[in-house]
Amino acid sequence: MRRRVTLPPLLIFKRKTLPKDVIPHGIYVHVHSKGWMDGEGMKLWLEKGWSKRTGGLLKKKSLLVCDQFKAHVTESTKWLATKLKTHLAVIPGGLTQLQPLDVSVNKPFQGFMHEEWAKWIEAPTHHVTPAGRVKQPSISNVCERVKNSWQRVESETIVTSFKKCGICNALDGSEDDILYEESDASSANNHEDDFSGSDDDFLGFYDE
Repeated sequence: MRRRVTLPPLLIFKRKTLPKDVIPHGIYVHVHSKGWMDGEGMKLWLEKGWSKRTGGLLKKKSLLVCDQFKAHVTESTKWLATKLKTHLAVIPGGLTQLQPLDVSVNKPFQGFMHEEWAKWIEAPTHHVTPAGRVKQPSISNVCERVKNSWQRVESETIVTSFKKCGICNALDGSEDDILYEESDASSANNHEDDFSGSDDDFLGFYDE
C-alpha cells in the first residue's frame, strides 16, 4: 500500500483570537481578522507542517512550490524556508495549469467537503434551532470535516497532479506524456462542475 504523501492541513478562521475548541489531531488552526493567510500563518505551517514531511526532520533539501501570494514570499518566509533546507519555487500569476492543487486536487477535495456538509446538515435535529434554522457548526466540527475530506483525497491523485504540472516527472522522459493529459483545471473551463457552487452555499448558518 502506498503511504500517504499529504501534510496536515492548516485552517484559517476569520477572527482575532484562537478558538477554545479542542482541535482534532492532525490539523492546525490559525486566525486572521480577514480570514487570510499571513506571515504568521506561513511560519506556523512551515514549522508545524512542512518541517514534519518525509526527510524534514533530517532537513534534507526539498522544493516547495507556491504562488505569488505575498505571505508566501516575505523575507521571513524565505529565511525560514532556507533554514529548513527548502528551495521556494514561485509560480507567476495566471499560470493555474502549473499549480497541482488547481489541476487535480481541489476538485475531489471540494466534492468530499460537500459530502461531509450534506451528512452534517442531514443529521438529527440537534443541529437546528427551535425556530428551525441551522446552527453554526463549531470550529472543532469544521476541522474534523476538513480533516476527513483531506484524508479521502488519494495519494495517487496528488502524485499524478504534480506530474501533470511537470514538477516531479521521471528524468528519463518516460512520464512526459502526462504533461499533455487533460487536467481537471482545463476541463473545468469547458464543462460545468458538479461542485461549482459559490461560497454562499456554506453561509446559511444561524449563530445563537
